Amino acid sequence: LQRSPAVQYSCGHRCHAKCARESLSRGCPGPELTFSHLGCPLCGAAGELPLQNPALAAAAERWVALWEATRRCGRAQLRAAPAEERAKVEPGGEYDGRPVEYALATYTFFECAECADIFCGGARRCGVG
Repeated sequence: LQRSPAVQYSCGHRCHAKCARESLSRGCPGPELTFSHLGCPLCGAAGELPLQNPALAAAAERWVALWEATRRCGRAQLRAAPAEERAKVEPGGEYDGRPVEYALATYTFFECAECADIFCGGARRCGVG
């Protein structure tokens, strides 16, 4: 690690820059948009994500755009949700002030293969079998 270019995650862990770029290139493990591959490979911490690191800028560009589009879609989904769901992100709720985190934990998101827009695929609990 000391001889190769490295990136440091917000948690303090370091990773080879090449390995971080490869993780960004691999992307999500399936069609559902997930962003765990953007976090620290050692502890899983997302924090600020390594996307702000200049060494990863080119590889991260697509993921930054997908993250922002997914955030917008999640917020829209939450605005349309029943009051009891919206209450979870209000003061004192389980996801107090963290609507995007709630949306990502509650709904599934996908990228349309034809137009590349992000859409909500429904509640995660619907897929529990």
